[in-house]
Amino acid sequence: MRWLYDSEDETLGFVIAPVQWSGGAWWFDESALRVEAVEGFWIEHPWTSNEACPAPAVTPARDGELQESPAEPQAPGTVPEPTLAIGQVFLTDGPRRGRRDGTAYEAVLRVPPEELDASKGFRLRISGRLARGTGATPMACRQAADGRQRPVCLISTIIDEVAIENGASGETLAAWSTSGRAAPAVAPET
Repeated sequence: MRWLYDSEDETLGFVIAPVQWSGGAWWFDESALRVEAVEGFWIEHPWTSNEACPAPAVTPARDGELQESPAEPQAPGTVPEPTLAIGQVFLTDGPRRGRRDGTAYEAVLRVPPEELDASKGFRLRISGRLARGTGATPMACRQAADGRQRPVCLISTIIDEVAIENGASGETLAAWSTSGRAAPAVAPET
């Protein structure tokens, strides 16, 4: 999700581009041939249930005040790769309801500077239900050949709604129903 605030125009814009995968990205048998596309999102921090961004680590300073700990540099080539995705599987002979075909979710809202609170960022909320991918379970995982890396997994879903929430207030700023391609439902101006 990308967002931009234009203080001159007093607009807050969002662009949310779903990732598109082929069936072969997740399944390595004949079931991949039944998949036309998978559309979804990577979950950046799947190991936490906290909805807010973590507070920066702090260490005691020499004068007794707390200060932010500097981030430890990562060794070259060790940028963590995503390991968990949530997405909707579109079968070759199935319905296309909710399929984006590369079209991003976009919204532009009028927000005066004094009403903008991006202190806790913005959240992407995905509502729907679990669904079978191509097999008996909603989960598909792939493992590197040498087995030394974490598996990369997909949770198959039927996505009913995608929304943007303000992390500080919890207010829904924009929402899209996947049943149609109409303009997003936007929170009323105050």
